[in-house]
Amino acid sequence: MPCYGKYSSASVLIVVATGVLIGLLRHRRTMFVLPQLQETPPSPNLSEAALAAKAVHATEASKATLAAKAVHETEASKATLAAKAVHATEASNATLAAKAVNESKVAAPPGRILMYVTTHLSSHHVTWLKCWPAHVWPSLPRLHYADVLMYVSLKNGTAEDKSTAKSMAITLLAAWPNPRKSLQFDDNPGYQRGAMKAMWDAVRERWFKGYDWVIRINPDVLIYDEKPTLRLMEPASTWAVLCNCRHPPRDSCLSSGCTIGVVHTDFLVVRPEKLRGDAFADWRTFRDIAEMQAAQALKNIVDAKADAWLMPRNELKVCRVNGQGLWHQHLSCNDLLAKRPWLKQ
Repeated sequence: MPCYGKYSSASVLIVVATGVLIGLLRHRRTMFVLPQLQETPPSPNLSEAALAAKAVHATEASKATLAAKAVHETEASKATLAAKAVHATEASNATLAAKAVNESKVAAPPGRILMYVTTHLSSHHVTWLKCWPAHVWPSLPRLHYADVLMYVSLKNGTAEDKSTAKSMAITLLAAWPNPRKSLQFDDNPGYQRGAMKAMWDAVRERWFKGYDWVIRINPDVLIYDEKPTLRLMEPASTWAVLCNCRHPPRDSCLSSGCTIGVVHTDFLVVRPEKLRGDAFADWRTFRDIAEMQAAQALKNIVDAKADAWLMPRNELKVCRVNGQGLWHQHLSCNDLLAKRPWLKQ
């Protein structure tokens, strides 16, 4: 065999073997690559339905959370507002109560009160009766709830004169702001006896029935401060609040049971149930001034030591109440209110 042909077969075998080896090596390299790719496989693709369901779930969860938060905040806000309202109400009530106490120092009128106003309708009294609605009652926050009975002693004169006086009294009293008002008329027996008879007529006719207190007052006696009088009226052990007309000042009623007191009739306060049935009955025959008759008519109260003295002494030489919330001076209402002499005491 020629040498060329031999070498050609061997060369062919070598070439074939080399090709097989190279093929094996290439196949082995591929096997190494695949595991590397499978170590981190790509995430599977989610379907549109799955994504939509997930979105709905997230939205519903968010809505529920927001709703729960809103409810919680609303309840907390309501509770806070309620607490603030309660606190504000309590604070307001406390403020109003304190203000009421500070303004009057008296919680309320001590029972049902009748103001028994006695007048003979002199020109001086008429100016005062006109003055009370605008200038006196507004400064009496407790007493302006009292009922009023006006007792008018008519001067001697013709029937026409008396009719005119009655019409004037009705008009004057109509302007007063009190809840219940009434009038009584009678002839005037004179200065002292008229004052005595006014009390006897009331006791005899039982005009005071149903009242816890009666304040007998002339229209020209100014009450510029009601608190001192009302304060003495509060105790159940007090049956009368009186002013002492006796002069000189050493004759003072500094405590209850004061037998030397001469009782003012221009202003006196009494529990009507404690008045004797015959109190003031001797108005026709009593031989002294009205103040001495009043001291005698109220003797049972003094003997029981149920008297309280608003004005225990009289500093003046005339029988007038001046002080402790009262002022009696023969000036017109406007003149007295302009001067305010009690501020100088």
